[in-house]
Amino acid sequence: TTARFSGLYGFWYPHRADDSSFLKMLINELKGVVLSMQAIRKINPQAKLVQTEDLGKTYSTKSLQYQADFENYRRWLTYDLLCGRLTPTHPLWNYLRKHDVTEQDLLFFQENICVPDIFGFNHYVTSERYLDGRLYRYPQHTHGGNGRQAYADVEAVRVNLKEETGIGVLLKEAWDRYRKPMAVTEVHLHCHREEQLRWFNYIWKSCQQLVAERVKIEGVTLWALLGSFGWNKLLTEPDGDYEPGVFDVRNGTPRPTALAGYVKSLAHDRIDHHLTIDKGWWQRPSRYFYKPTLLPDAFKPMPDQNKPLLIIGKRGTLGSAFARVCDDRYLHCVALGRETCDITDPDSIEKAIANHRPWAIINTAGFVRVDDAEMEPDKCFSDNTTGARNLA
Repeated sequence: TTARFSGLYGFWYPHRADDSSFLKMLINELKGVVLSMQAIRKINPQAKLVQTEDLGKTYSTKSLQYQADFENYRRWLTYDLLCGRLTPTHPLWNYLRKHDVTEQDLLFFQENICVPDIFGFNHYVTSERYLDGRLYRYPQHTHGGNGRQAYADVEAVRVNLKEETGIGVLLKEAWDRYRKPMAVTEVHLHCHREEQLRWFNYIWKSCQQLVAERVKIEGVTLWALLGSFGWNKLLTEPDGDYEPGVFDVRNGTPRPTALAGYVKSLAHDRIDHHLTIDKGWWQRPSRYFYKPTLLPDAFKPMPDQNKPLLIIGKRGTLGSAFARVCDDRYLHCVALGRETCDITDPDSIEKAIANHRPWAIINTAGFVRVDDAEMEPDKCFSDNTTGARNLA
């Protein structure tokens, strides 16, 4: 990953953007891994290597299948080199030799095989890519090419593909290729807390399914524990966003986020968080951005399959605002007016709760006309004090 970002894409020092630089960096990094493990094991023969790498996949239109095939071979280079698999019969042997990797370099890895004890895979919602030569269908910033053909490179999650995609598919491919213990070593989504819960749950459930199929998954890691700074700009600018993780450290003291409680419950085999029942945005039809793949039901309402969040006071400004927030976060909510839930009437409250069985209630009802409150003090007190007490 570092070799790609520094040598192939030019984002990080020394800001090169060519195959030879990329491969030279990769070879040097992996030689460092091999030599380091040899030195460490002289002191501790039981030391284990957890080798991490991005796990993605490239899909494409038919005319770009050759490029997708190349990138899908390239994604395994780290492990193929460490495992001594980069021999003259390897599909990328000629590619490496063409770009200044010597036979002596490649022979080093065959003579110093260093198979990782755990294959660690970092997977993000944008790790899978889609290549399409029809540039007019995609925004300018997605346009690129390989020197032979111009194409758009977009997130596969935004395209309605026929192929099966997702972390489960990719881990199974890795297992079929290496048959070694694996772990998902980075799990993170830069989004609000509800989607963070759903993303981790999605990864967790996918791994559980693979374990049931006798695939060796050793663990799942939330990255980063204390959140991270600047990754929305790839650490290339000083004003990047802070993305909370299991803890939020923005006030100087680590504060447990929603992820903290959920992960702790999973560690103790407790039931899932109710918010993870709903699908994440990467699984919903609304994720399709590009016109060729928009589906008729892309913007259909969310299913009422989860216990709702109950909003009392739907006609007010505050109640409407909360309803919009729920819609944005894909939270099933029910907003009630005074005719269906009068907070000054305990019986009306009991009936509303019994009918909807919410997991939480937000009270946005009340007497908000400040000037009128002087003329109607009893009603103001009834709505803002007695009503709130009844609801509590």
